[in-house]
Amino acid sequence: MFNALFSKFKNRPLNEGEIKSNNMLLYGSIGLTSLGIIAIVFEIVTTPNSTNLQPETAPKMAASKLAAPPQQAVAPKPALAVLPASAVLPALATHPVSASNLPAYSAELFGTVDALSGSASVSDQSGKITPISAGLKIYAGHTINSGPDGEVHLITEDGGIIALRPDTVFRVDEYKAEGGSADKIYMSLLSGAARSITGWIGKHDTSAYRMNTPDITIGIRGTDHEVTVVDKGDDEPGTYDTVNEGSTVMKTPQGETEVSPGKFAFAPKGRAVAPFFLAQQPRFWARRRLKIEGRIQQRKEFLRGRFEQMREERINHLKPVVSKRRGEVRRQEHSSAIEKRNELRKNRQEKAKQSKQAYREQHSTIMRKGSDKKEGHIRHRNRE
Repeated sequence: MFNALFSKFKNRPLNEGEIKSNNMLLYGSIGLTSLGIIAIVFEIVTTPNSTNLQPETAPKMAASKLAAPPQQAVAPKPALAVLPASAVLPALATHPVSASNLPAYSAELFGTVDALSGSASVSDQSGKITPISAGLKIYAGHTINSGPDGEVHLITEDGGIIALRPDTVFRVDEYKAEGGSADKIYMSLLSGAARSITGWIGKHDTSAYRMNTPDITIGIRGTDHEVTVVDKGDDEPGTYDTVNEGSTVMKTPQGETEVSPGKFAFAPKGRAVAPFFLAQQPRFWARRRLKIEGRIQQRKEFLRGRFEQMREERINHLKPVVSKRRGEVRRQEHSSAIEKRNELRKNRQEKAKQSKQAYREQHSTIMRKGSDKKEGHIRHRNRE
């Protein structure tokens, strides 16, 4: 039939070669079409889709989904979150200390949240607020806010302890713990109370430690002390400081007072006087209710016996970083010196060019004056 139609289209009988060629084209087209249909059917059959299920199968699956038991509710987190010593201080666990055990170094890393009771949050310099949890890293520039029931314990990178009390606002101003002379720890207690146990920074250089409040600046002599900022209540507003071990120095523009263990010193707010001692402890001290204070002594003893080990490990761990930083400083200084030298050379060349140009102009002026004078003499002789 196909050859008859083609013969009618050509208006002549087809020869034997044309008939064979047409038959081959026809059979080839039929074969390709069959293969395409088979491929489509195979894809439909093998695709796992609910639309391809048998009518009696789909209802069974739907019924099984409906009959699935509901998920169990997640139990609330406990009020107390404590990080194990091996997690907070990987280099000080029972296994041998090595640089590979230390966490990655950051120039501004202040410490790690070691324990938390109640609620607290931390905000960075951009204003981003993050809920605090055990193990959270705290950096220079961060501000911690504890709730009415919140207590936060931090282990600093130099082995110190910061214990923040409820309703406290605490900020890390500046911090560096590299085991060198540039180490420093500057903090601000804006409100509330904080207990501070110094690490190796305060031990090796007491001038590198500073805690500011709205009323005073507190320095240390290697210590364990607690500072409280009172804005309202039964006690007079101002800053209170008491020492458990060592000594502190409370400083105001009017003078300074050294505080020894067992004493309470006070710097009143709004009164231009030097800090002075109290005859008895303030009222708020007896009303304190702390839930995780008991664990501090054990942590303190654990850390204190390892100060030098921590410092040496820190120095060894940071040697490549410090070396790289010094190399960058040298390259910057070298580049700056080259730029200054090139700038000086350029200025000298510019001044030499200007001097040469001024000399040429001056010489040209002199020559012009001489020529004018000579012409004047010639005209004078001609008139004579």
